[in-house]
Amino acid sequence: MSAPDEGVRLALRPEAGVIHVDVADPDMRRQLARHGLDRLVPPVPLMALEQLFTFAG
Repeated sequence: MSAPDEGVRLALRPEAGVIHVDVADPDMRRQLARHGLDRLVPPVPLMALEQLFTFAG
């Protein structure tokens, strides 16, 4: 997984039917992975998006 450009908190990158969530901060990356929010499979449940945006601030 590649980190987004500097100044970008997170980036969503679709690839092969999965949306990868790229984050620059290693602690946030681990936290998202722990909650299963580092990869999203469409259709994405609203609850997952709300959690992702809460972590992203």
